[in-house]
Amino acid sequence: MTEDEFEAYLCDILRREYGDGWKFIREYLDLWNRDQDCVGCWDCWSWPYHMFCRNKRFNKPFVADHFDECWDLFESAIAGATDRAEELRVKQLSCHMIYEGCYSAYRLALEANDEARQAELIRRYDVMVERLAECGFDIDCIYTVDGAHIGFEKTLVEEFANFWAGSKDPTNSGHGVEPWYKEYFSQYGAKN
Repeated sequence: MTEDEFEAYLCDILRREYGDGWKFIREYLDLWNRDQDCVGCWDCWSWPYHMFCRNKRFNKPFVADHFDECWDLFESAIAGATDRAEELRVKQLSCHMIYEGCYSAYRLALEANDEARQAELIRRYDVMVERLAECGFDIDCIYTVDGAHIGFEKTLVEEFANFWAGSKDPTNSGHGVEPWYKEYFSQYGAKN
């Protein structure tokens, strides 16, 4: 198969799955592939872990830099859906983008003490939780492609405190507390 043939098949699938907003998804896939090229690996949320920093499966700075652009692409794709089934497929696909984006950008917003950005990321995480429920998922038990199941916190701050900030017990999570996280443990009250 040539690259042109592959592209034609891909666009046809996207058109059938996502309706009139499919071109926004295609544009997002180009960004996602650029991100994955930065790390030489391809992955989607959530692997089987909350802690991407251990796995190095995507480029956090790239994702943070392009999060607003990706958000806008998905919102445009949702607006372009021609029926409820297409809308739900776009919303479901958006969840991994939102999770990766929040994970990649929230630390930066905390370090910069950018309260407006923190609030926006919290809002986006809330949208992700709503979309998961709308698509029939239980955030407390989401099955991965390998059959494992993991739960996510219902708020970004809880997800950060309980998973993204590492663990006070290095044997618990496979890695210790990253230095910049230490100051946030008391503020966000990690349960680990």
